[in-house]
Amino acid sequence: MEVHHKCRLVDLCRVCGCKLHRGVKAKGKAVKPEPSYSCISYADKLLVAFDINVAVDAAEIHPQKFCTLCFKAMSRVLVAKEQKNHVKCYVQLYNWHLHSASIQRLNMLMEILKKEFDLNDGPFVKGIEESLDAIGVHRQKYFGGIFVGNHVHKILQPSNVEMLCSSALKTAHTLGVFIPEVHEVYTKFHSILSKFGRCHSLYDSTVVTQWNVEQLGETIRDFFTTLDNNFKGVHRSVKMHLLECHMQEWIGHHHAGCGLMGEQGAESIHSQFNSLGSIYKNIPDSLERLRCIMQDHYLKVSPRIKSASPPKPTRQKSV
Repeated sequence: MEVHHKCRLVDLCRVCGCKLHRGVKAKGKAVKPEPSYSCISYADKLLVAFDINVAVDAAEIHPQKFCTLCFKAMSRVLVAKEQKNHVKCYVQLYNWHLHSASIQRLNMLMEILKKEFDLNDGPFVKGIEESLDAIGVHRQKYFGGIFVGNHVHKILQPSNVEMLCSSALKTAHTLGVFIPEVHEVYTKFHSILSKFGRCHSLYDSTVVTQWNVEQLGETIRDFFTTLDNNFKGVHRSVKMHLLECHMQEWIGHHHAGCGLMGEQGAESIHSQFNSLGSIYKNIPDSLERLRCIMQDHYLKVSPRIKSASPPKPTRQKSV
């Protein structure tokens, strides 16, 4: 890549940046290429005429010659300065700048394109995986790399959504390329994940009021509107159907979030029954012991039933 870059510099003018050897075709004659002039040979004149110091030029950045048009313009400027006359220079000086970093990035991109890697080994996919590792989230090795419930809670946090979606922007910046689709991907996924995160926080809460139910309905409609606009034709799973058509009605009827119906809620009951079992372990009859455990647990989860139960009979004092 650098060799090709230097070959291109050979054919360019140091002053104006145009191509050297621009030929002029006369009537009935072949094209005669224009001569070019060495910058080192006319270093003093270039400095006086155009304020160009070729002594500090770099071979990998600046061309070593300049064209005939710039030579003629230089001659006019020098004559005018000797006669102390004002002359207007019509040559637009080209600003040569250091872009070796761009060459290095292009070399890196060329090496990436030469490699035959799987889709999951690409630089953008690796950037996403690094963001997931920083969050503490890992894909499972079954069902296409899904996430467990606790990891879904982490991903949908606003700060983690920003980190995950901006990984593509950081990868493009590291590679030194501008890809318009990267900004589009960031906008689409940041919007859809943020709106799904708001839905998740509402339907997963334990305390649900009527205001929460109405807010959940508006958030769900906003989420699916964004999904239809930005991801047209995407397949909707059964869980997406439950969220769209049944979630608001179910939570409004039971006034309880899905967090109480999850696996974690069922697993927590084990510790409660173990504690109750240690309390009633001295009852010899196993059926009576189980009845006491279930009754105690039922009164704890539904305390309003306790007010409807008949009062316990009081013992009569013996005379």
